Amino acid sequence: MSSLLGFDIRIKDDHRFAAFCSFMNIDAPGRSRFLRQMTLYMPDLSQSCRTTLDHIICILQHANQLHRLTIITFDGREFGCLDPRLIGALSSLTSIKDLTLAEVTDDMVTMLQSLQSPVAKAHIHFEPAWLDEIDMDPILVLRNLSSSLRQLEVRWPVFPLAPHYDIQYSLLTELKISENIRSPVLLAPLIYSFPNLRNLHIIDVIDEGEDSEDDIEEHRQANIFSQSQRHWEALDYVSSDILYFYQLGLSCKVHHLRLELPEDHNLNLIKKVLYMVRPTRLDIVCSSDEINYSPMRLDRTVDYLTHLHVKVKNRNSYANTSRIVWQDEVDPWAVCKELLQIDRGSLATRVTEAAPAVRYIVLKLSTEFAAGSSVWQVLRSGGISSLKELTSQDAQRVKSELALGPDF
Repeated sequence: MSSLLGFDIRIKDDHRFAAFCSFMNIDAPGRSRFLRQMTLYMPDLSQSCRTTLDHIICILQHANQLHRLTIITFDGREFGCLDPRLIGALSSLTSIKDLTLAEVTDDMVTMLQSLQSPVAKAHIHFEPAWLDEIDMDPILVLRNLSSSLRQLEVRWPVFPLAPHYDIQYSLLTELKISENIRSPVLLAPLIYSFPNLRNLHIIDVIDEGEDSEDDIEEHRQANIFSQSQRHWEALDYVSSDILYFYQLGLSCKVHHLRLELPEDHNLNLIKKVLYMVRPTRLDIVCSSDEINYSPMRLDRTVDYLTHLHVKVKNRNSYANTSRIVWQDEVDPWAVCKELLQIDRGSLATRVTEAAPAVRYIVLKLSTEFAAGSSVWQVLRSGGISSLKELTSQDAQRVKSELALGPDF
């Protein structure tokens, strides 16, 4: 039975779901306890007959080993309010550890505020594009999970302008913010509500308008000032694009920093943020046009940087979900050849000049069609530096030790 029900049960197609319910109802209390994962499509459930709805409610009431739950509330179709009994059955689940909710509705807010499970990992999409709902504050909406959450990913969030002094997620160590619509996030509410945060990822920031330099500096200074009252002692990992990270104004130590550099980035911003957070490990992702000066003109005062990873992407291409598109009728193979023939040894030498304390250098030059990488160890003796290129197992060992993800 566990092999039959251990996979993700996706409740969507009405006919197949009816067959599933018939199978489960032979012994609902016994069979439901073997469920481990489930995906519910609310537009379909909202249109189900009462008998079908009764079946799913019965299954949920006995699913006491259900660990992963995904709820889809938006697939292009609108629907009305859900049956209160279904909301009650979802709220009564006690074993959910991993929760994905796309997207938040009023019914889902009700469920979240009374959910009895100790959810440790949550992926919550707050975009209410089809309901004209007001912006929802993740800290407030998820407060019922504050005693158990360890990892949180939020899409389209609108964080508060002032801290919730009475809400703390004391176990949460990893926060991922994607498609954020308020730029930048104010740090004070995050620091108060996530006091033990270790990893912060900010990706796919939505720019709703062009801020002036004065606005950007005002955001930064407000965040810097707020940290004089309360701040994180240190963060293990932060990932962001350079402009957003600059506006965050983080003043604590960041051990591992990953920065995306746009083609028109300001080198001065990089120096300012490095001076503030003093990373030991720095990942830089830049385009091929920036390689001649981008990470190699940091500053010789960067004596705290021991590991530098540089990923150079070809700026003449971009990818979407269905195809690779080349701009300006560029020959992709010519671009690949030109990019991959860059003298990586010379590049690594310039890195050691820019960051005199660096010990390992990982360079990756990539396009969507091909990639080339090299790993270097910096050897120093009597004030003189030399480079040793690592290959095969030695190179892989360095990548493993540095915990380089798939992007590198």
